[in-house]
Amino acid sequence: MQLTLIDSTVLLRLILGEPGAEFAVNLLARAEQGLENILVTLDAVREALEAGTYAAASSMLGSGDPTVLAEKIGDDTIRAQAYRAVKPLLDYLARLHAAGHLQVYTASLQDVEKAYQIALEKQIPLRDALTLHVAEKMGVQRIASFSPAVRRHAPRNTAVIPSL
Repeated sequence: MQLTLIDSTVLLRLILGEPGAEFAVNLLARAEQGLENILVTLDAVREALEAGTYAAASSMLGSGDPTVLAEKIGDDTIRAQAYRAVKPLLDYLARLHAAGHLQVYTASLQDVEKAYQIALEKQIPLRDALTLHVAEKMGVQRIASFSPAVRRHAPRNTAVIPSL
C-alpha cells in the first residue's frame, strides 16, 4: 500500500469547509478503512487547527478584521468557543493515529533547516518546502496537496493528488 503525505492545504480546506474538503474527507475515510497509509506532519495539523480556530472566532464575531480577531481571541469565552469548533478534527485525527491509520511526523530542527534551504533555492513557502523535504525523506509515493509549489517541485516518482 502506498504512503500518502497530507499537507496543510488539504487539512485547511477540510477544516474551513472550502472546495476540496470532500477530497480530504474521502482520503481520510479510506485511511480509516485501512485502504490508505497516511502521513501528516505535526506542523500541518497545528496550522490547520490554528486557522480553524481563527475562522471560528471570525464567524462568531462577524468580522474577519485581523486587529479585531487578535484582540478578541484573547477573550477566554471566545477562545474556548473557537477551540471547541476545531476539536472534532483533532479528535478524529487522534483516533486515526491511535488505530494505526495515520502516522504523524514531527519535524526536527534539522528538517526545518533543510526545508529552509529548499525554500530559498526554489523560492517557495517554507511550509511547502517542509512538505517536499518530508516526502523525500520518508519515501512518500503520493502527496495530497492543493499547493502549486508542491505540485511543481514534487520529488521524482512522487505523484501529487488530487488531479486539478
